[in-house]
Amino acid sequence: MPDLENADIEQIQIPPQHSGIVSHVLSLWEEAKREKLEIEQIMIDTDRDIDCKYDSTTEVKIKATGVSSSVFEPTVAQKVRDIKAWLSDIYKEKYFLKPTPIADIPPDIVAAIEQDEINKMETALMQFAVGNMPLETIPETTLAVIQNGLRTQEKPIEYRQILGQKIEEAKTIALKRAQELAEERAQKMKKKIDDQLVEMKFNKVFRDFLDDFAKYPFAIFKKEYIKKPTKTWVRTGNSWKIEIKEKTTLNIRRVSPYDIYPVSNSVDINDIDIIQRERYTRAQLNSFVGTGYGFSDNAIRYALNKHKDGINEALWTDSERESLDKGVNIGTNKGSLIDTLICHCTIPGSKINEWAKENDLVVKDVDKDNAEDEYNAEIWMIANVVIKVGINKDPLGKKPYMKACFESIPGKFYGKSPRQLLSNIPQVLNDLSRYMHTNCAYASGFIAEIDDDRVKNGDQINAVPPYSVLHSDSKRGVAAGRAVNFHQPPLIAPQLLPVHQHFQRIADNATLPPFAHGSTSSSGAEGTASGLSMLIDMSDRVLKNVVEDVDEVVDDIITCFYDHNMEFDPDESIKGDIEIEAGGVLAVSKMRQNLSRKLELLQYTQAFTPLMVNGDGMPTGQVELLKPLFEDAGIDTDKVFPMFTSATPKIFTPQGVNPRFSGVSAGAAPKPGLKNLLPDGTPAGGTDINRFQNRRGANTRLANG
Repeated sequence: MPDLENADIEQIQIPPQHSGIVSHVLSLWEEAKREKLEIEQIMIDTDRDIDCKYDSTTEVKIKATGVSSSVFEPTVAQKVRDIKAWLSDIYKEKYFLKPTPIADIPPDIVAAIEQDEINKMETALMQFAVGNMPLETIPETTLAVIQNGLRTQEKPIEYRQILGQKIEEAKTIALKRAQELAEERAQKMKKKIDDQLVEMKFNKVFRDFLDDFAKYPFAIFKKEYIKKPTKTWVRTGNSWKIEIKEKTTLNIRRVSPYDIYPVSNSVDINDIDIIQRERYTRAQLNSFVGTGYGFSDNAIRYALNKHKDGINEALWTDSERESLDKGVNIGTNKGSLIDTLICHCTIPGSKINEWAKENDLVVKDVDKDNAEDEYNAEIWMIANVVIKVGINKDPLGKKPYMKACFESIPGKFYGKSPRQLLSNIPQVLNDLSRYMHTNCAYASGFIAEIDDDRVKNGDQINAVPPYSVLHSDSKRGVAAGRAVNFHQPPLIAPQLLPVHQHFQRIADNATLPPFAHGSTSSSGAEGTASGLSMLIDMSDRVLKNVVEDVDEVVDDIITCFYDHNMEFDPDESIKGDIEIEAGGVLAVSKMRQNLSRKLELLQYTQAFTPLMVNGDGMPTGQVELLKPLFEDAGIDTDKVFPMFTSATPKIFTPQGVNPRFSGVSAGAAPKPGLKNLLPDGTPAGGTDINRFQNRRGANTRLANG
C-alpha cells in the first residue's frame, strides 16, 4: 500500500478539474439541497421537540407574554417512543419464507416422467402381443419387431387415454415430492439468511431504522458489499494457527435521513437521482486504492494529500444538530474526516468516457460507439475531485437504497412524519401546560398590597415572610384602613385540564392510539371489552398502512439476501423457487385475531363462573375441548384451568341451603322446573323478577277464586 502520509503532493499528478462529471454532480447537489430545505427544517424541529427545547424565537415570545413557566411537555418524544416500541413488538418475526403454491418441476424431470410411462405402456403391450410371456424368454429380434410395430402403427384410443392418465398420475406424484423438497429448501434458505442477519447485527440496525421512521418524514436502508475479515483455525502439524481471510459479504445499514438528498421529489427512489453525503476516515479512503471497482488511485491520492486535515460539505443543519447535542461534530470536523458525495444518477456515456480518459482508466459496460446513451452511474466526489465512476450492476437497475415513510404521499418521495401529523397540537399542549403551571404557582401563594405611608419609619417592604410583625403608623392623617392587604389569585388550572385532555386525545388519534400499545382508559368505549375490540379493529385498518411501508423494505432486504445466496452460495440444497412475506401485516392481523379469540374464550368461561365460586369443577370433557383453544391464543393453560377443575365435581347448590328445600337431593341432578333458592330460601333471580313472579302468582290465585 502506498505511503500517502510522506508523499509529496507535487509528485502526484493533479486530476483535471474541468471534467463534465464534476459540473453535472455539482448542479444536482445544489438542486437537491434546495429541494430539501423545508424537510430539513421539519427534521430539526422534531429533534428539538424530542429534546424538549424551545427555539430562540419561541423563547422570546414566551418571555414577552410575561409567563414565568418554561415547562415543555414531551408529547412528540412520547409518541416516538410509543411508535418505535409498537413496531419493535410487531417485527419480532420480521419475515417468512415459503415455496410458491405450485412448485416448479424442471423440464428434464417432466420429460423423464413421460418417457418412463411410455416405456411402461409399451412393455405392457408387448407382453400382451406375445401372449403375456415373460420378456426375458422372448428373443431380442422378436421384441424389436413388436416394439417397432407399436411405435409406427397408430395406437388405439384406449392406449392413448391410459398413457395420458398414467403420465398425469406420475406428474402428480412428482409434483407432491417437488413441493416437499421446496418446503425443505425454503426452511434451509431461511436459516441461512437468519445467520447472515445475525452476523451483521441486523436487529440493532433495524431498531435505528425504526427510530428514524418514527421521527422523520422518511427512513433509509442501504445495501452494500463490504470486505470483512474472517478468522479460521488451520491445523499445521500438531498445532493450530489462526488464518485471517477477507470475505466479501452483503451488508445492510441504516443511513441518516440528514445525509440523503433526492434531486427531485418523486415517489420511487429508483426513478430519481439521489446524492448521499458520506464521511470517511483517511484510512478508509486509502483502502480503496488498488481495488478497481471504478476507483481512480491517482484521484484518491491527490484528495488525501490535499485535505490532510479533513474537509466537510458545510450544511446549515450541521450547527443546529450540534446545538441539540447530537454528537455529530460536523462543523468542527474533529478527527480529520473527509466528506464524500456519492451520487447515483443517469449520465451520458460521453462524460464517463471523458473522465476515464483524463484518469487513464477504462470504465466497463460503456459503449464507446453510442456515447450519448444514458447510463445509471455511481459517482464519488471529494471537493470537486471525482475519485470513482462505476455503472450500476443491479439487473433491474435498482439503486442500493430502500425507503419507508410513516405516511406516504402519492407521487412524493418525502412522506409525513408523526410530528407533521400532530400539526400544532404540541404547541397548544405546551401553551396549556405553561398556563396551568404559572397559574398553580400564583394560586399557591398570595399577593400582598402594602400602604407605604402607613409603614413606620418608611421602610420598603418587598416580602412578607411567615410570622412577620409589621409596625404601622396612623398618626399621619391617613385615611383609616389596613396597612397590608392580601389577595389570593384564583386557581383556574382545573378548568384548563379538560381542554388539555381534549387536545391530547386529538394527538392520540392523529398518530398511534394509546390502546394500540397497551395504554387504555377506563371511560368511554375503551372501558368495555367489546368497545375496546371495536376501537382496535378500526385502528388496525389505519395502522396496517403504516406497517405495509415497512413490510416493503423488509421484503426488499430479504430479497437481496435471497438473490445473493442463489447466485453465490455453493450449497444447492438451499436454492429453490421461494416466496418472501414480511411479517408486519401478518403480526397486526394475528394480534387482532388473538384479542378476538381471548374475548370469545372469556365470554365462554363466564358460564362456569358460578361453578368456580361454589368450588365445583368444570366437566372434564369441556376442559379437554378448551385447552387447545387457550393454547392457540397464547394463554398458559396450567395457570387457567386449575381454577375451573375439581377432583370431585359437585352439583351446584347454594351454600347454607338444605337440598330438600331446594328440591334437589344430594348427588342427584336438579329436576326440570325447580328453582334455585338463595341462602334465605327465596327464589334466585333478583328483586324485580321475584316481584313479577309473586304478582303473577297472586293474580293466578285471584283468577282461580
